[in-house]
Amino acid sequence: MEKRIKTIDSQKNIFVEEIERLIVTEELSIGEKLLPERKLAEKMKVSRVIVRSGLQELSTKGLVTIILRLGTYVNNFIIDGNLNTINLLLQYTRKLNKRIAESLLNLRFLLEIECVKLAAEKRTDEDLKILGIIILKEELVDKNDFGAQTNIDFDFHHNIAVISKNIMYPAIIKSLEDTFKAYVYEYMEKTGTYNEIANIHKQIYGAIKERSPQKAMDLMEDMLHRARVLIEKVHLYQTR
Repeated sequence: MEKRIKTIDSQKNIFVEEIERLIVTEELSIGEKLLPERKLAEKMKVSRVIVRSGLQELSTKGLVTIILRLGTYVNNFIIDGNLNTINLLLQYTRKLNKRIAESLLNLRFLLEIECVKLAAEKRTDEDLKILGIIILKEELVDKNDFGAQTNIDFDFHHNIAVISKNIMYPAIIKSLEDTFKAYVYEYMEKTGTYNEIANIHKQIYGAIKERSPQKAMDLMEDMLHRARVLIEKVHLYQTR
């Protein structure tokens, strides 16, 4: 029984992943009606039960809309999708898109300046120890290892959200981890500004330690502003 359940789950995952790919690569157009369940099952060589369950999952992800008796239609996944949709877009297209980069940066301005303010107000000694370990890792990391730098950078920003004590903030940042890391990796590699970023992180850590919310906010805003300027300067991402 367990083996059969795993097989059914595997078939559904394959079905969902294929429809996701067709949608985010625009092989299926926005507003396009999918084949009826029976024909989809025949084409994908799975049961109608799997098709129905897979379509429900795609609906939950915001990729399709199921209209009773009329069929299933492809959504405008940028408008109707959720946080995971952007990760899907990057996963299947492998394109670093300027529109997504700017949107992500705007979100970071709104979210992370508030996070660092709360972190400076609410941090505990244990919080400082954890953040201090991340700062130490930044100092010791291989300056040519962009993957390691990216992981440390994400951990720094995610932990500030954790220290804010707002349970939603770290969840939002974590949900965008893949997208966050993809853009930061490219940014680190192309701009060569790791030492500068690590230095600002160290200053932010100091402001949190001093319980200085305004100083922490100013530093975070300055760092994100520098990122925006450099993105424009080096034309880092595709414009589509």
